[in-house]
Amino acid sequence: MKCYIILATSLLLLCVNARAQTASRLLGRADKAYAAIRLPEAMRYYLQANAREPGNQYAIRQLALVAQELKYYQEALQWFQKTDFNQAPSSWLLLYAQALSGNEQYEKADSCLRAYQRRTASSGHYNFQPPDRLFRDSSCWQIDYLSVNSALDEFSPCMYGRNLVYVTNQQLPTAVKRVDLHNERPFLQLRMVPDTGIITYRDIRTLDTSRGTDLLYRYIVNDDDTRPTSNDSRTTGIYSIRTAGWKGIQRLNWNNGVNIFGKNIATRYNEGPVTFSPLFDTVYFTRNNFTGGSFRKDSLGLNRLKIYRAVYRNGDWIQITELPFNSGRYSAAHPALTPDGHTLYFASDMPGGFGGKDIYYVTRQTDGNWSVPVNAGPAVNTAGDEVFPYADNQQHLFFSSNGRAGLGGLDIYRIALVNNIITGEAVNPGYPLNTSRDDFGIWCTQDATGFHGFFSSNRYGDDDLLRFRWRQLSLQLTGSVFNRITGLRQAGATISLRSTDRQQDTLTTHTGNFSWQLQPSTDYEIWVAADGMKKQVIPFSTKGITNDSIIHYDIQLEPFPEAASGWRRHCDSLKKQYTVPDIYFHLDSYQIREDALPTLQRLSFLLRQDSTLTLIIRSYTDSRASTRYNNRLSAQRSAAVAGWLEQAGIAGSRLRREYFGETRLKNNCADQVPCPESLHQQNRRTEFSIVKNGTDILLECAGSQTEH
Repeated sequence: MKCYIILATSLLLLCVNARAQTASRLLGRADKAYAAIRLPEAMRYYLQANAREPGNQYAIRQLALVAQELKYYQEALQWFQKTDFNQAPSSWLLLYAQALSGNEQYEKADSCLRAYQRRTASSGHYNFQPPDRLFRDSSCWQIDYLSVNSALDEFSPCMYGRNLVYVTNQQLPTAVKRVDLHNERPFLQLRMVPDTGIITYRDIRTLDTSRGTDLLYRYIVNDDDTRPTSNDSRTTGIYSIRTAGWKGIQRLNWNNGVNIFGKNIATRYNEGPVTFSPLFDTVYFTRNNFTGGSFRKDSLGLNRLKIYRAVYRNGDWIQITELPFNSGRYSAAHPALTPDGHTLYFASDMPGGFGGKDIYYVTRQTDGNWSVPVNAGPAVNTAGDEVFPYADNQQHLFFSSNGRAGLGGLDIYRIALVNNIITGEAVNPGYPLNTSRDDFGIWCTQDATGFHGFFSSNRYGDDDLLRFRWRQLSLQLTGSVFNRITGLRQAGATISLRSTDRQQDTLTTHTGNFSWQLQPSTDYEIWVAADGMKKQVIPFSTKGITNDSIIHYDIQLEPFPEAASGWRRHCDSLKKQYTVPDIYFHLDSYQIREDALPTLQRLSFLLRQDSTLTLIIRSYTDSRASTRYNNRLSAQRSAAVAGWLEQAGIAGSRLRREYFGETRLKNNCADQVPCPESLHQQNRRTEFSIVKNGTDILLECAGSQTEH
């Protein structure tokens, strides 16, 4: 019996060992394919190994890694969630955070990042909790989907005069189908639309992507695959190729506006992106290390990317030469020439960088040669990847990075240039230019019509060309504050405008008004407070507003129960707002004096600001001359004041004229009483009362104070 038990146990162990050996062989094949950057092949072997030995943590980690590099965002996250991070290197926590961010799970990504930082005692260059400001200006953007997009990849658009040049792996119908085993897709070629006017555009907000009805058919390698992106890879370059037959792919009509760009430039392998000299007579482009018909590999068996130059002569691109800083040991790609043609930015994984791929630049020397490459420095480069630079006509450098606070994947950033030298800090333009997926390869310009251009994104699965236009919305908040009981405007009220990250304070004007400029796509609150009044909070939002707008609020403040102290505070405010000084006249004259102009100008302003106000004009004389003469003279003085205000735009119906001659002297200088001229001057005056809804404001206030 003991022998049978030993035999059964041995057979069981033999089966387990054979299964393990089979899984081990599959992992070996997978590792070999991964080292050669044959990522879909590596994924198939890792999947088979995991099926043979479920729960194998090495296979699970590698599946997560390969899926992440192929931009299989959802699949990568599923494999990361099966990972035992106690067995995994610390770097897997960082990769997991990237996967979470790529699936818009920003809070979990932030938590994962903090765990990575605790384990490595490193502050790092990442922050996956995007600030609210990245969504604030979304209403300022108009983004459109281009009709040149195909079932495969289109990216890195660049204007060549009126022509649009871009990179695609969609093949000509008659072309031999050669496949890059990095992603099992056709090689990249340069195409050109001779006039952007023949392209049709569709607002991305109108696309129905839930069922794919508005997007072209998408190619998938296997039924259980999502697509890989062509814009990025673990190591810049390719390892090997094969030929394949492609079926069921919607192709562009190559006889209807889309041409090959640079037939002399095209090879059997990858070309693009491109950049042009200021006169469009020289092109710089990325290409595999393929010269003189020779496909050259380095010691790792990797064919690197290089930057080449060609000049335009007699209708052809000729004199194709590689730039002197290329190397067979590293890749140089994505050239971007500044508008003056003196500086060339590019991406490279050359040794000595900050990690991943970095942005470098070279400058043209006086002898016409290029300088030694210079790293763009920490203002641009991080431990992640910085790729696809572009220098616009407004002294800005754009580039894409996955090593900064953003929305996930590659985000487009902008940084200022001064004489082609980088300065300041990189800025993320936010959503919807950037998303949780890869956004890159921008071309843009700024002119009289605004800031606009093209870029590429894989937000819909494949790399697609998109058009954008940005315009700052003019959003203004205006308001007036009133006493709800009296209906009077509340001067000096405290107004606080609050958003999630900012607070601005002001006081209402003497007419109770306030105004502010607003930001798009922002939630606000208006906090209003005044002495003797109940505080009021008014929430509102600019989200969803897509046109220039003025938002206005009339705010009615409720007074506290009236008390003597409350009325005194109320009346002090009214006196400050509506008390205006008397004006004076020369002897026997009704002409407006220069010293009266400030008072009349203030009255004109008050009346224009509040159409519900009316004005009582009361004029007087001194005691000299007859009663009849003085009555006529005081009437003329009221008429002169009213005439001045009407000339200032105040309707005569809002002006009530009264005259009293010498009947209301301000002192004892009556008939036959000797007085100095200064006392007589006090009597030659015009007084004003401002009336609201039939009530003399200051007279009512004075009466209320007397009662209390």
